[in-house]
Amino acid sequence: MPYRHKLWLLPRKVERSRESAQRENVTDKVEFRIADAQNLPFEDAVFDAVITESVTAFLEDKQKAVCEYARVTRPGGYVGLKVPPPPEIMAWAVDESESRRIFMDRHHYKEPSAEET
Repeated sequence: MPYRHKLWLLPRKVERSRESAQRENVTDKVEFRIADAQNLPFEDAVFDAVITESVTAFLEDKQKAVCEYARVTRPGGYVGLKVPPPPEIMAWAVDESESRRIFMDRHHYKEPSAEET
Protein backbone atom coordinates (compact mmCIF):
# COMPACT_ATOMS: atom_id res chain seq x y z
CA MET A 1 0.00 0.00 0.00
CA PRO A 2 1.51 3.38 -0.95
CA TYR A 3 2.13 6.08 1.61
CA ARG A 4 -0.81 8.50 1.86
CA HIS A 5 -1.54 11.94 3.28
CA LYS A 6 -4.91 13.17 4.44
CA LEU A 7 -5.59 16.83 5.11
CA TRP A 8 -8.25 18.28 7.39
CA LEU A 9 -9.21 21.73 8.62
CA LEU A 10 -10.49 20.57 12.02
CA PRO A 11 -8.26 19.05 14.73
CA ARG A 12 -11.00 16.60 15.78
CA LYS A 13 -11.06 15.16 12.24
CA VAL A 14 -7.31 14.57 12.45
CA GLU A 15 -7.72 12.75 15.75
CA ARG A 16 -10.55 10.56 14.39
CA SER A 17 -8.46 9.73 11.34
CA ARG A 18 -5.49 8.74 13.52
CA GLU A 19 -7.77 6.52 15.62
CA SER A 20 -9.09 4.88 12.46
CA ALA A 21 -5.54 4.30 11.17
CA GLN A 22 -4.61 2.66 14.47
CA ARG A 23 -7.64 0.34 14.31
CA GLU A 24 -6.70 -0.61 10.73
CA ASN A 25 -3.01 -1.00 11.67
CA VAL A 26 -1.83 1.40 8.93
CA THR A 27 -0.26 4.20 11.01
CA ASP A 28 3.08 3.63 9.27
CA LYS A 29 1.47 4.23 5.84
CA VAL A 30 -0.51 7.43 6.41
CA GLU A 31 0.00 10.96 7.65
CA PHE A 32 -2.71 13.39 8.74
CA ARG A 33 -2.30 17.18 8.73
CA ILE A 34 -4.30 20.35 9.15
CA ALA A 35 -3.74 22.39 5.99
CA ASP A 36 -5.21 24.91 3.57
CA ALA A 37 -6.20 23.45 0.18
CA GLN A 38 -5.44 26.84 -1.39
CA ASN A 39 -1.83 26.66 -0.19
CA LEU A 40 -0.80 23.01 0.13
CA PRO A 41 2.30 22.28 2.25
CA PHE A 42 3.92 19.94 -0.29
CA GLU A 43 6.59 20.16 -2.98
CA ASP A 44 5.58 20.10 -6.66
CA ALA A 45 4.68 16.79 -8.32
CA VAL A 46 4.84 14.51 -5.25
CA PHE A 47 1.53 12.60 -5.49
CA ASP A 48 0.23 10.10 -8.03
CA ALA A 49 -3.33 11.20 -7.22
CA VAL A 50 -5.15 13.93 -5.31
CA ILE A 51 -8.76 13.10 -4.46
CA THR A 52 -11.08 15.60 -2.78
CA GLU A 53 -14.56 15.14 -1.40
CA SER A 54 -16.58 18.34 -0.98
CA VAL A 55 -13.87 20.71 0.27
CA THR A 56 -13.50 22.64 -3.00
CA ALA A 57 -17.12 23.81 -2.93
CA PHE A 58 -16.52 25.71 0.31
CA LEU A 59 -13.27 27.48 -0.58
CA GLU A 60 -13.01 31.18 -1.32
CA ASP A 61 -10.64 30.69 -4.27
CA LYS A 62 -11.66 27.45 -5.96
CA GLN A 63 -9.36 27.92 -8.94
CA LYS A 64 -6.33 28.42 -6.68
CA ALA A 65 -7.20 25.19 -4.85
CA VAL A 66 -7.56 23.20 -8.09
CA CYS A 67 -4.24 24.68 -9.28
CA GLU A 68 -2.69 23.52 -6.01
CA TYR A 69 -4.12 20.00 -6.50
CA ALA A 70 -2.57 19.91 -9.97
CA ARG A 71 0.73 21.38 -8.73
CA VAL A 72 1.31 18.62 -6.18
CA THR A 73 0.22 15.87 -8.62
CA ARG A 74 2.88 14.22 -10.78
CA PRO A 75 2.59 14.60 -14.57
CA GLY A 76 0.35 11.77 -15.74
CA GLY A 77 -1.29 11.65 -12.29
CA TYR A 78 -4.94 12.14 -11.38
CA VAL A 79 -6.88 14.92 -9.68
CA GLY A 80 -10.36 13.85 -8.59
CA LEU A 81 -13.04 16.34 -7.56
CA LYS A 82 -16.25 15.06 -5.99
CA VAL A 83 -18.14 18.36 -6.20
CA PRO A 84 -18.04 20.00 -9.64
CA PRO A 85 -16.22 23.31 -9.86
CA PRO A 86 -17.51 26.33 -11.80
CA PRO A 87 -17.31 26.23 -15.64
CA GLU A 88 -14.18 28.42 -15.79
CA ILE A 89 -12.27 25.88 -13.71
CA MET A 90 -13.57 23.07 -15.91
CA ALA A 91 -12.20 24.92 -18.95
CA TRP A 92 -8.82 25.22 -17.21
CA ALA A 93 -8.94 21.54 -16.22
CA VAL A 94 -9.47 20.51 -19.84
CA ASP A 95 -6.43 22.59 -20.86
CA GLU A 96 -4.34 20.98 -18.10
CA SER A 97 -5.45 17.45 -18.99
CA GLU A 98 -2.48 16.94 -21.33
CA SER A 99 -0.17 16.43 -18.34
CA ARG A 100 -2.60 15.42 -15.59
CA ARG A 101 -5.93 13.68 -15.69
CA ILE A 102 -8.54 15.80 -13.93
CA PHE A 103 -11.85 14.06 -13.48
CA MET A 104 -15.16 14.65 -11.79
CA ASP A 105 -17.66 12.39 -10.13
CA ARG A 106 -20.02 12.08 -13.13
CA HIS A 107 -22.93 11.30 -10.81
CA HIS A 108 -22.92 14.95 -9.68
CA TYR A 109 -21.40 16.77 -12.64
CA LYS A 110 -23.23 17.98 -15.72
CA GLU A 111 -21.60 19.55 -18.74
CA PRO A 112 -22.29 23.31 -18.93
CA SER A 113 -24.84 24.39 -21.51
CA ALA A 114 -23.91 26.69 -24.40
CA GLU A 115 -25.36 29.62 -22.47
CA GLU A 116 -23.11 28.88 -19.48
CA THR A 117 -19.88 28.73 -21.49
